[in-house]
Amino acid sequence: MKKVLFVFMAAMLIMSCQSKGNKVEVTAENLEDSLFMEPDSTIGEMITQTYEGFFPAPNGQNVDYLLTIETLPGNGDGMYTLIMTTPATANSKATTTTTKGKTKLLKGEGKNKGAVIRQLVPADGGKKINLLAEGDSALVKLDHEFKKAMSDLNQTFKLVK
Repeated sequence: MKKVLFVFMAAMLIMSCQSKGNKVEVTAENLEDSLFMEPDSTIGEMITQTYEGFFPAPNGQNVDYLLTIETLPGNGDGMYTLIMTTPATANSKATTTTTKGKTKLLKGEGKNKGAVIRQLVPADGGKKINLLAEGDSALVKLDHEFKKAMSDLNQTFKLVK
């Protein structure tokens, strides 16, 4: 009788552990929901920083950027929203593009010890953007090798609030 009961219990255990085949498809909507950070009162209030910048576009006009970064106190990682606005030209309308994702805080090593880099990681898997913190009021765009642009073009985000 014990053997029959044991076999029955083992069969029930195996049946309960099997997957029902319910898979959740990851879409942009539920991925964006997963980026939302719920503030924890024991940690403190979210820190929100907003930066503005305008970088030259290939058509000779400036692209306006508005970058909002939200982090928790004591942790440089968080989330961001980047809004890029390209002005209208004779051949095209003005366009606005919004990118959202996570931010990572990277610290320099070796000869770059003390450098603080804010890395923007787009949720859609796009190209990462590296920004070097210059004091508390500016972020300077870096290339994929973490070097400043070798041109006279201003690629700086200025803190506005």
